[in-house]
Amino acid sequence: AQFGIVSHRIFGPAGSIVRVYVGEELYEEASLYMDRTIVIEQDDGCRNEVRIEKGRVYMAFSTCENQNCVNQGEMTPDNIASRALSNWIICLPNRVTVELGEE
Repeated sequence: AQFGIVSHRIFGPAGSIVRVYVGEELYEEASLYMDRTIVIEQDDGCRNEVRIEKGRVYMAFSTCENQNCVNQGEMTPDNIASRALSNWIICLPNRVTVELGEE
């Protein structure tokens, strides 16, 4: 039997998958428990950087004017119930959303 890694994904508790969308399209999916930075560069010059590290995810950088997405702070499985946007980070001007979801 194979434990831990199945089809290159590491399984974790509920709320362990980060899904990044541009518009309604899934851009990338990653484990919350593998540190990395996902860079989204769009044709219109919009740029976002989603950082995953130590079991948390946040918008590290955005070219949007208001910076609301950056100011939304870190999202973890433990804090989604107390966050204003629950399990989402939203960059409305750049049409980028980050969901902390389940497998």
